[in-house]
Amino acid sequence: MTRQFDETRCRLARCSPGQPARDRRRRRQHPDLPLIGRWLLGCCAQSAELSALRAGGHTPAFRLACSKIKGVTVGASGWHYYVAYQPDLQVALDGLRRQVFETGDYWWAAPYEYGKSAADFPNRPRTEAELWADESVQESGTHSILDMSRVLADGEEPDYGTVQPVVEAEALEHLGVTKLTRSHVEALKPLAPRSWFGRCAILHDAEGNPSEIYFWGFSGD
Repeated sequence: MTRQFDETRCRLARCSPGQPARDRRRRRQHPDLPLIGRWLLGCCAQSAELSALRAGGHTPAFRLACSKIKGVTVGASGWHYYVAYQPDLQVALDGLRRQVFETGDYWWAAPYEYGKSAADFPNRPRTEAELWADESVQESGTHSILDMSRVLADGEEPDYGTVQPVVEAEALEHLGVTKLTRSHVEALKPLAPRSWFGRCAILHDAEGNPSEIYFWGFSGD
């Protein structure tokens, strides 16, 4: 698995625990707002950490930055992952989620320490049930693929916490090809315009054979 974090949008917001938090997230989203090509980095992250990143230092598991769109401060972390290809996208998602959880490669809301991943805490939850039982995690998410639970079937409407595959017709319409490769990744990113929503795409090798699955999206408060 190869995983990287994109630039991050952040809003320090809280809401009621449990299911109402999910409903409030939906209402707080602004799907009519356009994506910004490059998020402004540095307003929430430590400047020294970002300087180290620019100088080629170690990339932390979680980075924060802020942006305002039309006066609205919005919050979500951009994430993306590459996994080996297999025909069952749900099995691929489940395996990716399991690896991210086991390695602690996500933001844990309970300590509420930005710039750190769950791997930095020896006392982090040991099961997903334990993780999601925490109200702060329910409210803030994990800013990772753990916030996604299901790959949509063809024709299903996108919903909170779901991953929608890019189909050939969509790839042809937006990128002019039906067999995507890593060279198309940047052009794919605008196809995930909302928070708490993910996409995935099958990437092909030079011979046109499926080789990887690319997952990407935004989530977290």
